[in-house]
Amino acid sequence: MATLINKTNRTKVINLDHPAFRDKKYGFERKPMQVNVTDKDGRTGTAIENRSITGSITLLPLGRIEDLHPAIKNCSQVRTMLLRGEVEILSDDAQGDNAAAQSAQTGTRPRGARRTLTETNNG
Repeated sequence: MATLINKTNRTKVINLDHPAFRDKKYGFERKPMQVNVTDKDGRTGTAIENRSITGSITLLPLGRIEDLHPAIKNCSQVRTMLLRGEVEILSDDAQGDNAAAQSAQTGTRPRGARRTLTETNNG
């Protein structure tokens, strides 16, 4: 699971437009909608079609939402916000990343960690 953290003082509304979020739990549903249709002969009219409506989440200023699907980082709006530095994503394996960063600073590996290629070449 992943945690999404807002690092700004603005509320963020994120559309969950990724296939991993096509579930009622995330607000996804199919509803009949009236759409404009153009025939081959150029006439236009209206028709009722079932369309998908994606869910959304609201991230409060400096807030966090926990237990999200790890695919949250694949949503287009989230990727844009990550590049801008507006949000941060912490995943369950972030603890492993923190341990790896700490071991790089101290020169020791966490218990049970494998040696990397650079470690085996250097000794």
